[in-house]
Amino acid sequence: MAFGLALVENGHEETALIRAVPANEILEEEPKLLEKARDWMARLPFDDLDVLAVAKLGKNISGDGMDPNVTGRYGPPDAPYPGPHIAKIVVLSLTPETQGNANGIGLADSVSRRAYEAIDWPKTYTNALTSTEFNPIKTPMVMANDHDAIEVALRTVNGRDPAKARVLIIRDTLHLEQMVISEALWNDAVDAGLTPLGDWTVLNFDDTGTLHRVGSVDLS
Repeated sequence: MAFGLALVENGHEETALIRAVPANEILEEEPKLLEKARDWMARLPFDDLDVLAVAKLGKNISGDGMDPNVTGRYGPPDAPYPGPHIAKIVVLSLTPETQGNANGIGLADSVSRRAYEAIDWPKTYTNALTSTEFNPIKTPMVMANDHDAIEVALRTVNGRDPAKARVLIIRDTLHLEQMVISEALWNDAVDAGLTPLGDWTVLNFDDTGTLHRVGSVDLS
């Protein structure tokens, strides 16, 4: 082997660096490139959340359904990379592309019934068997709909008035360009340099309790 070709992506899933590394330098250079990949990875702009609601989970988003580098929740209990502190994580649906493989659902605390009923358990269990990690496929609390899944998470954050909770809603852990924040996160959002997309609004659920969008942020 003469050389290896390194491809490093940025936080927008774009190729940001291509480097040919001579074979005798791979062991030395690969860890440096890995650090670049970690530095460029998309992350949440908040270190402390009461509730994170993830609209879509799937293998096309991350091998773990939700990228643990974003959520801070890893399948192995001794993972070495710390992330944000999140009291409760909610999953609202699965992506069509994941075809029922819900690996990572077990790292959520509550899920909507539509997410649960979309699970193909044989595919999900096969993922767990091949990865040898069972935590990501355990069953969280299953609620009737998106509304109830979010509400139960809010009501079980100890010592926090739900009206003052630090809540973040994202489409998925791969697309973090737009997100929905609660008023309690406003000062942190300003400090992080985020740009507001509109005025404050309430969460509007449809007749089935499903959350499709919030303001200009499409979650469907």
